[in-house]
Amino acid sequence: FLGAWQTRLPLGCGPCAPELAVGPLLGARIFSLDLHVDPAAGDPGDAVDRSKTWVDVLGGVKADVTFANGACFSVLADFGAGLEGTHSSWSVTAELAWPLGRGGHWFVLAGWTILDLDYDLGNDGDDDRYKADLHLSGPHIGFTYLF
Repeated sequence: FLGAWQTRLPLGCGPCAPELAVGPLLGARIFSLDLHVDPAAGDPGDAVDRSKTWVDVLGGVKADVTFANGACFSVLADFGAGLEGTHSSWSVTAELAWPLGRGGHWFVLAGWTILDLDYDLGNDGDDDRYKADLHLSGPHIGFTYLF
């Protein structure tokens, strides 16, 4: 869940000049991690079944450059943390959105996202210890509707 406020700045003086929109964002990211491990028959070790869900409060910045044909290049960077200080996350996304048709509401988009998560709750030797350190990145594609 994100909300951004952006100031628009022309990047030239003609009617076809691109426009920059940049500003802060606030929001929240919801995580739900599930781990299920069943050892193979005859292997030592216990089965593990753990689940954890939490919310990180986010702050960041979003910048968009919109071209005369309606295409838009966007970059979004955020940092999030839990209020109790046991976890943090950050992400960076860059994407290109291309308008579909003449209405200017539907877009096809493609980009790359990096997400990093650090969660540590409990003490070493504690049965309730839950630790996760993930770094995920990869491409994304999709459609969006702007109103």
